[in-house]
Amino acid sequence: MLSTAVSLMVSATLPLPLWRGHTWWLYPTVGIAVIVLILTTNLNVAKAGIYYKSGLAAESSQRMDEAIAIYRRAVELASHVDRYHLSLGWAYGLRVVGTSDANQQLALFEHSCQESKRARDINPLDPDILATLGHVYWNWGGLTSDLMHRAKRW
Repeated sequence: MLSTAVSLMVSATLPLPLWRGHTWWLYPTVGIAVIVLILTTNLNVAKAGIYYKSGLAAESSQRMDEAIAIYRRAVELASHVDRYHLSLGWAYGLRVVGTSDANQQLALFEHSCQESKRARDINPLDPDILATLGHVYWNWGGLTSDLMHRAKRW
């Protein structure tokens, strides 16, 4: 693109000089804005994808605490991607298996529901998200012996 621009400019006369003394501040400002735009739109999304893949590896190795931390980082970098929220919610749900404390189980299921609902809000027509949310509520209901709470969750 640069060579095309230069070739078009060779025969053209520019009405104003490209560099003016009183607008020197504009060039660093535009440069910084372009760098920030590139980081937020391209690099952060790529980094989030790498974190996501690392989270999948940790999840498959049954290292749920590590997977949760990695998925959180992916969500921080690209919060607009539904599968990152969904994977984080699923990891919270899987983490419940290794927990015997009822309060911690409740907190983990609430986090799981919250992240799964965020994924649903981003992409409401994805059947995988709805199925995962259904699994979370099903598992959550299966943990309680109180029939009212179980029916509410199911």
